[in-house]
Amino acid sequence: MNKRRREQVKTVYTQLKDIKFDIESILRDEQDSYDAIPENLQETERAYESEEAIDKLEDAADSVEDAIDSLYEVV
Repeated sequence: MNKRRREQVKTVYTQLKDIKFDIESILRDEQDSYDAIPENLQETERAYESEEAIDKLEDAADSVEDAIDSLYEVV
């Protein structure tokens, strides 16, 4: 890999790290929101949607982490 492409990979690597941080921040906010739902409302559609969002955000963070790891191996 030449220097130009290596620098491009480093740029994407940095961007992905920032994206992962943003996803994890949203995930923490959503988890806090879910945790604040009173027990008697935890079987509602809103609670279900929040749980689904948490699961999807965790999946997204994991996928981005996999991409980060792969790019790290390149550079």
